[in-house]
Amino acid sequence: MQARRKLMRLVAVIASCTLASTGTLAIAAPAPGLCATDESRGAVPADYPIEACMTTSEVILRNTLALPVQIKLTGDASAVRSVGVNQGLAAALTRLRHSDPSILMPGDVARVPLDKGGSTISVELSRAGRNFALLTTLVTFMPGLQLADVKKYWGIYTTLITEISDVYADYENCVADTNWVERLKCDVLRVRNVEFAVGRAVASGLSKKLFSLFLSLPTYLKWADAQPKDANKIIHGTRTLTVAAKAAGEPPAVNTGVVKPAAPVLANFSVQSVGVGVAAVMFDVGWTAGTDPVRCVIYVDDSAVQDSQCGTRSSTRVTGLAAGMHRFKALVRDRLGNTSQWSPALTVDIPGDPVPPTPVVPADPKPTVANFVVVVKGDGNVGVAFDVGWQSGRDPVICHFLIDGQSWFDSQCGTRSSKQFSGVNPGQHVFDVRVSDRFGVYSDPVPSIVRTTT
Repeated sequence: MQARRKLMRLVAVIASCTLASTGTLAIAAPAPGLCATDESRGAVPADYPIEACMTTSEVILRNTLALPVQIKLTGDASAVRSVGVNQGLAAALTRLRHSDPSILMPGDVARVPLDKGGSTISVELSRAGRNFALLTTLVTFMPGLQLADVKKYWGIYTTLITEISDVYADYENCVADTNWVERLKCDVLRVRNVEFAVGRAVASGLSKKLFSLFLSLPTYLKWADAQPKDANKIIHGTRTLTVAAKAAGEPPAVNTGVVKPAAPVLANFSVQSVGVGVAAVMFDVGWTAGTDPVRCVIYVDDSAVQDSQCGTRSSTRVTGLAAGMHRFKALVRDRLGNTSQWSPALTVDIPGDPVPPTPVVPADPKPTVANFVVVVKGDGNVGVAFDVGWQSGRDPVICHFLIDGQSWFDSQCGTRSSKQFSGVNPGQHVFDVRVSDRFGVYSDPVPSIVRTTT
């Protein structure tokens, strides 16, 4: 029981020290040095928790706090895109559990592209912040701690850190905008939850080296005093940056900020016709280190026909082009969304399949029709026959039978053609025949025969 009471007193000290050390520092925002500031879409609040600079096309953020923050977006703003990252051990350890690009470690720089509509960019507390704060001071008190070791024993090194981090994150949310009575309740919950976390750590045999930090009161007090002291800047500052919608007709802005990496470069653009319906498009590509992979986009007649990852030299064959003049251009886009200038627009004549020459069709001699006869047999049955003639080499020939000007039967035929028709309606009808050869040349008309059928 006495050991438990000592542990309870230590837990109370832990609970009272960590947040008590969160003081205030100088306000970091706004920061016009991050970019060429343009306040036509709004201004950065003076007490915004981190440095920020806004143009008409993007917001540049730099986390100047001593703990990570979570960036939350609403409205017409694109995803957070990292520009520069903190490479320290505590940041690397924290990213093992929190890989979300919207979480900025201390010193991280990011950009948020803006579309035409309005949006908000908020800075929030994050459980990753508690992890980072604890890890930062652990690195100080455990100088032999290495990234490889922590990766290997990640579960051991982070179980207690994560649970205590969660306790204090919940506590900060609990005490926000509360009176002193409600805050007492938050204090009780905080002490109880820390006790449970420490108790579970003991039961699970957590690393003695790590746990000794919490069990040694003098060491813990030094450790707690070394905790980052910037949480109040987020809790009590203006967390939200409001971006107004872009004014109608306003031309797109070009960011000239010093933080944003240079746009990729496209050079030596050329296009050659290399066959029927095919063009070869070639150009050189350059980009800022760390902004790859890049993608090369090729346009034909203002429509994108190729969008693929590329290297320092892009060589593409565009196929399936119709014969005639086509306009080619291209651009390069890096992984941050920066685009190169357009290439020169080149117009190239693309050949099509050669048109075969039109054969000369001899008009003479025409096929002939002779001895045309029509025999009415009754009950709608009629027999038609005639002799056919043609010049050698112009066959095969087709014989055509017509009744009242309408085609009734067409068939390849020989020198004598005949056809028996049935179902001819009673009455007077006009019968005609003709012949065509393989060149489509028709025989001269022969007199029609008129017969009355029964």
